[in-house]
Amino acid sequence: MLIQFGDLLVGAYLCSIAVVNSLIYGSAYCRSQYYWLVSVYCSITGVISTFGSQVSLFSLTALSTIRVVGIIKSAPIRSNDSISKSDIVKVMGLLCSIFLIALAISIVPLLPIFRDFFVNGLVYDENIKIFHGSVSKKTHFGVIQEYYGRCKERTLTWARINNLI
Repeated sequence: MLIQFGDLLVGAYLCSIAVVNSLIYGSAYCRSQYYWLVSVYCSITGVISTFGSQVSLFSLTALSTIRVVGIIKSAPIRSNDSISKSDIVKVMGLLCSIFLIALAISIVPLLPIFRDFFVNGLVYDENIKIFHGSVSKKTHFGVIQEYYGRCKERTLTWARINNLI
């Protein structure tokens, strides 16, 4: 059931990308790709895609592990065997851990503390003619160093770049 849920989320992601491509951007996607990449909608669909694929992956791993353990401990099943409460608690714990790990993997790139690790560039309004496209930290460093003089690249964060420019 978890595998189908993860696949449903990935399918929803693909459908939303198709709708955005055909209805919103159409043939102008290449001109607007940077605006799409920095939009909240792109971040949300990225979380949905990552969460769905991770849920499917971890569910498949858990099912395979359960199958291997079942084969190793294979014994004839008696008709009076019942599922104990501890087995139910273990399964629910496994399901919760699958969801929590998948959610953590999909949301961590959006946290501000990791911005310097996951952000590749900034996009500016078309009226600002200094930069074109998605500008990297290295390009920003060169412009800031020319304008302000001395500057240390290791202390240059995206938040500081926003303040300086």
